Amino acid sequence: MKKINRDSLLMFFGDKQHELSMKEIKESRFSLPLKTLINDFGINNFIVLDQTHSAQGICVEDINMQKSESWFEYQGDFLLTQKKNCALVALTADCMPIILHDLVTETIGVVHSGWRGSAARVVQNALAAMQERYGAKLEDIQCFFGPSAKPCCYKVTAEFFDHFKNFDYGQKAFIKKEDTLYFDNGLLLAEGLKKFGIRPENIYNDAELCSICNARFCSFRRDKELAGRQVTVVAFR
Repeated sequence: MKKINRDSLLMFFGDKQHELSMKEIKESRFSLPLKTLINDFGINNFIVLDQTHSAQGICVEDINMQKSESWFEYQGDFLLTQKKNCALVALTADCMPIILHDLVTETIGVVHSGWRGSAARVVQNALAAMQERYGAKLEDIQCFFGPSAKPCCYKVTAEFFDHFKNFDYGQKAFIKKEDTLYFDNGLLLAEGLKKFGIRPENIYNDAELCSICNARFCSFRRDKELAGRQVTVVAFR
């Protein structure tokens, strides 16, 4: 997909054109296509988390990166930084990738939020860390949604709703068609962001395409264990 440049800011939501092999990643803890992609953007330093579907994450300034590249050394599901020339990377195949950008403090972040992360409020945790660690204000933060499983295809069971029954906006994220229930992770996340204090006009979902029915994207629900991963990258040049 197209990269978006806002002066010194690089944001990239990928698709199958830059598909990554999970077999290679799991065996080698490294991916040459990913390294090449990031280097082609003119970025030499980057960090890729070992994603665990949690609510935890990393502030790059708080870890001791000994090398310019960090491959799965740290576990978590969000990354934050103010560093220049340091790409933050998320890998997805139906989970929601979210890019965060604070206009004032020049803080960036990337969040990996599947349904487990959404239920654990991972993006809210990332926003709280932006406030505490970098002094960001919620009214200045922009949130960009990437490709993920959408309610046109995201079938769930009735029991699945139990994970969100304590969300006062949880019911909005479920659509019933005949006898089938569908889940809208993007809507749940957007409602959660607004409730947390993000301005509605700062939530951008124009890249929020369905990864399941759109063959240009990697999808675990569609392709199971054969599914690759698409990459989301954010960095300051």
